[in-house]
Amino acid sequence: VGLWLEVRRVICRSAVTEESTPTDKAQITFSFLTSSFIFFKEFFIKFDIFHHRIFVFSPKGDVFELPEGANAIDFAYLVHTDIGNKATGVKTNDQLSTLEKALKDGDVVEVFVDKNRKGPNYSWINSVKTKRAKEKIKQWWRIISKKDYFIWFSLQTKKYRVI
Repeated sequence: VGLWLEVRRVICRSAVTEESTPTDKAQITFSFLTSSFIFFKEFFIKFDIFHHRIFVFSPKGDVFELPEGANAIDFAYLVHTDIGNKATGVKTNDQLSTLEKALKDGDVVEVFVDKNRKGPNYSWINSVKTKRAKEKIKQWWRIISKKDYFIWFSLQTKKYRVI
């Protein structure tokens, strides 16, 4: 690809001479850009570089790349871990839907969060596709289980403490 572009640049530069008018230069540049665009379009179609990937948008217009079959939970964890941990609902293309529903290419996704929510549902691990989302859910549950164990252990030691 890089070599092809370099060859095209050399051809275009050699076509532009000192005697070329500005319109000639513009036409040569325009033909270079259109031929490059056609080449890249054929290249992407032929090799399908973004195979099994979807692109979704935030309400602000930011673009996020996700694997095919990803859901709003994957999207929430991609944006920020706290959004994923506290996600309660989602609006996809201005319609309410479930967090587990698979997203499609070009969807506009808005995630609703509850600041009082303690953390993610452990069953989400079965529905998420991205490694990041799975790791963050497991991480949250590991931290919580350690805290719960220490609380339980401190209560048990207080019960049997001999004074």
